[in-house]
Amino acid sequence: MKKNLFSRTSFIICWCASNVCLFFNFAEISLLFCALYSLIFFIHSFNRFGRTISVFIIFLFFHIAYGLTYPIAYTTTSIHEFMPIIFNSLFKLDEYVFLYNIASFGLFLGSLPITNGNFPRIVSNALQKKKIPFCYQTALVSVVLASVMELINFFRAGGLQTLALGKGAYIGAISDAGLILPSDTFFIIGIICLAILIIKNNKISFYILLSLPYVAIKFITGQRGGLFVPIFIIMLAFFYYKDRKFYSLKNLFLIFISLGLLSIMSIYKSVIINTVSNDMDLTYFYNYQHNNDKNSILFSLFGELYAPSLNINEYLTANENERTLMFGESYLIGLLQPIPQFLFPITKPKQITYVFRDKFFPSQAEVSSTAGTGFSSILEAMMNFGYIGVFLVYILVSRFIYLLEFFNRKKNNESFYTAIYLSFCLLAFTFHRFAFSFLFANYFIMACCYVFTLFLVTILSTKRNKCS
Repeated sequence: MKKNLFSRTSFIICWCASNVCLFFNFAEISLLFCALYSLIFFIHSFNRFGRTISVFIIFLFFHIAYGLTYPIAYTTTSIHEFMPIIFNSLFKLDEYVFLYNIASFGLFLGSLPITNGNFPRIVSNALQKKKIPFCYQTALVSVVLASVMELINFFRAGGLQTLALGKGAYIGAISDAGLILPSDTFFIIGIICLAILIIKNNKISFYILLSLPYVAIKFITGQRGGLFVPIFIIMLAFFYYKDRKFYSLKNLFLIFISLGLLSIMSIYKSVIINTVSNDMDLTYFYNYQHNNDKNSILFSLFGELYAPSLNINEYLTANENERTLMFGESYLIGLLQPIPQFLFPITKPKQITYVFRDKFFPSQAEVSSTAGTGFSSILEAMMNFGYIGVFLVYILVSRFIYLLEFFNRKKNNESFYTAIYLSFCLLAFTFHRFAFSFLFANYFIMACCYVFTLFLVTILSTKRNKCS
């Protein structure tokens, strides 16, 4: 109890110090206090949730990673000199840090405890003796569908030839081909079922083999996001539901190696593809090394973490007449995202991601219909309701995840609640990088795909029973 009080007091002191430094125009020192209170908040939450990985911890980790990576790099290195020219090289550090402070304080208030008692602990292996109908079959069908759909998407986009042009061109080609098959959604459903099997101590090697086509394509295309969510779901099964301590040299080493491989593949994917496609001609590799110095390669490595900060900065540096508030319009339009255009009576309103792109990065629209620089939940809240919107959105999301953690620990012996909890790894990872419409559409499609999978499983089981 005293440790919790000390941690919360330290957070508030550092948070106030950060804002005081901003008031006196000491933005760099303010950023230092930002990093300090973020570290305090993370350690406090990690200890509070049982010193293991959880959805809240994943959410908080990416809030800090996406929020502070570029500002720290900007103040400590010359990384801004190697940015793509589409971004503004002038970074409004003071206003950005203030926005981050508002969001972080909302997260902090939303995670305050409901009662004075201890946070409920997970019951280790509570699902182990439970019989879960159709779990094996659902995992099998979902993983097979995901791999088949990903292969179809890959060849429809043009295969290795399109991929050699870069990830943006590849994703744009998939979108321009029309009717993107939801391989990612089926794979997440399959991984959730596999995670439940792991919790029950069942063997999953056969299912992993079936998922290799999907994983291989995501790996060579550098689509790290398609692999991060499944990795976190599996990690929750190993650590959260088995009440294992997360911090160990072995675990940290494996995570470091995995992230390193994904990052290296993301940087060198086009070089590797061109090299393999031309009988292992190393000319492409030498040219890449010669034409790109260390700083530009590092920008490619951490570019995904930089993108939310750079997008926010683009909005902050815009003229006042370009910063008109939307007052919740983008959230309402986001509810229409799952509806196909051919079912919509009129032209669907443009999602905020593309409204932002067309206004601030019009050159990206010429690359492909879906090309862009990403987005940010802080940016969407800011564009709708200003500074107060950032605070309200983050306090609501934080309270929602806190309640999710609280009630999941009360009901962790039920497979339904376990599946719901695991599915929110998607929210924890993507919330800071995408707009509300992306999240809503993904969960809507996930529900539809799950119903479809159960329908297939029921038909297959019925036919199997008749044959036997």
